[in-house]
Amino acid sequence: MYLGKARACRAERRVLLRLYPLWHDLTETVASVRLDPPRGLATERLDPRNIHGRLYRRTIEIRDAALALSDYAPAGLRERARQHVETRGLFGSQALVTAEACWIAAARRSKLRGDTPTNKEHQPAGGGRDLHSEITALTQLSDAYYSDLTREFADACDRPLETQP
Repeated sequence: MYLGKARACRAERRVLLRLYPLWHDLTETVASVRLDPPRGLATERLDPRNIHGRLYRRTIEIRDAALALSDYAPAGLRERARQHVETRGLFGSQALVTAEACWIAAARRSKLRGDTPTNKEHQPAGGGRDLHSEITALTQLSDAYYSDLTREFADACDRPLETQP
């Protein structure tokens, strides 16, 4: 029994650290979603306390930040993200996750530039029904968020419309 708990704790710690970059980027942009002040990655690595609770809170803060960034992701941007990933050969759930990462990255840049929010109809992002499935969804989102495909989309969104292909 103790060995099983130790394995579960180790697995949650790995995911907690894996989600740190996405959490940090999004909550730096939307700091109001953080419950506690941010801690550095070194502190996260060394602190063995309440890993499950911290992981649970991290998933909530990532989703809350994505929801807040929805203000900067109008339907047209989301559609462009969907088309972008489909033209790169992604379909199904992989395309949905990657398109979400694309519009979140573009919306984050828009907020950082000081653009005016344009989307008042919040459409919830994807996710899971419980902590385990939410962790899986956010891990996939994080991988997609830091992909070249997403960076390419966000870079294209930064260019004026007349220079975009």
